Amino acid sequence: DAINQADLDLLAKLVQVEAGNEPYEGKLAVASVVMNRVNDRDFPDTIKGVIYAPRQFPPAGSGKLAKTKASEESIKAAKAALSGENNVPGAVYFFNAKLEPGKLKKVTVVKKIGSHVFAK
Repeated sequence: DAINQADLDLLAKLVQVEAGNEPYEGKLAVASVVMNRVNDRDFPDTIKGVIYAPRQFPPAGSGKLAKTKASEESIKAAKAALSGENNVPGAVYFFNAKLEPGKLKKVTVVKKIGSHVFAK
């Protein structure tokens, strides 16, 4: 499958805004969560649909995402996820446990990378 450039740009920007200061593994995991959602029947079935779903990714709704410029590493992570790489299989959520400690009780943790917890 050829990678859709619009999807790549959007996913890379989301990775940048959500995990720009995280290690590469954390960037790939954020991109993987979006792809896991695209493939999950409980979420929209397009990258744009997942990213712009109401109350899912605050930077998408606030307009911050549109102004973001993705780094090379964020683009690389987005490309990898679009090509099928996935380092958090099954995870459809991620959050910062320091900011939202209550969420840990409500989810099944798949992996912790940097300051994010990836969960289902």
